[in-house]
Amino acid sequence: TVKMGISGKGATIVKAEGDVRAKFILNSHVEARGIVSVEDSIINSKVFSNNRVLVTSQHGKIMGGEVLGLYRIEANAVGSAKETTTTLTVGRNLELERELEKIRADINARKVNLEEVMNKIKNTFGNHLFEDPKKYIEVLPAPKKKICLEMLAEVSNINKRIKELAVIGMQVEHKLVLEEEPQIMVKDTVYPGTTLMIK
Repeated sequence: TVKMGISGKGATIVKAEGDVRAKFILNSHVEARGIVSVEDSIINSKVFSNNRVLVTSQHGKIMGGEVLGLYRIEANAVGSAKETTTTLTVGRNLELERELEKIRADINARKVNLEEVMNKIKNTFGNHLFEDPKKYIEVLPAPKKKICLEMLAEVSNINKRIKELAVIGMQVEHKLVLEEEPQIMVKDTVYPGTTLMIK
């Protein structure tokens, strides 16, 4: 809980495992697992809540920047008469999306690695190896047999890890289901230059 405001020059980052309460947020980056409750205004900031973002005063406004609330964003006014670019998004779980992004990047890196190992096998042993691997390996001299078996084991391990990561990715995707309907509630004015997104 911050009784004052959160202010920075674009470099201020606040991360909270729970709720964040402040008088205002200005030129800052705020992420919270809980509710972000701001009394007066959110101006030119990036704010993410894995729950709700509420600007509570009667004249509370969100002006400029990007605000994401998993279930709800609430304010009196959004944007400005000068058409300040302001984006409000509900229904996105940034934490799970980041987790999925990491998993997908890991899978892609392993696929690249798999391709490299497969090319190395083909360059070392030729394509005939894959026609009948058992028969091919049987006739290889001991040192080459060892190298070949190590490379094939590496392929097997990479494939196994790719399958495991795909299962983990599916489990994360199942967590993306929302427990309640996402909403953006603006009591007074939404100015031009504002984008509202409900996923």
